[in-house]
Amino acid sequence: MSEPSKTEMPAKTLEALQASIRKWAKYTAASEVPELGPGSCPLCLMFHESYGGRRDDSCKGCPVRDASGLSGCINTPYGSAEAAMAVWYDEPDNVFLRGEFRRAAVDEYDFLVSLLPDGVKPEVE
Repeated sequence: MSEPSKTEMPAKTLEALQASIRKWAKYTAASEVPELGPGSCPLCLMFHESYGGRRDDSCKGCPVRDASGLSGCINTPYGSAEAAMAVWYDEPDNVFLRGEFRRAAVDEYDFLVSLLPDGVKPEVE
């Protein structure tokens, strides 16, 4: 069975998604422990209740929430990336832990790219 066609998304949402994709593309080759969390995510800055989103329905309109069905990036690869980052944070010179984070970052990058509307390519630097 083929996946349903993805529809267009609002321009500002697409801009925030592309910015998030660019951020995670960089994280796939991170050499230093990055900052994660809603304060560093273009989509969260637009949709999370702590920033621009609605308190009564956090993350409503976010393509990540639309895909996962849950707020706060639950049920997405982000959780594994956040966990890998937390372990690497305690040992920033550990190349194995850096590699674990990078692998998790690839999963998050791939997930975000999968949210792009049909025919839209990721804009990475």
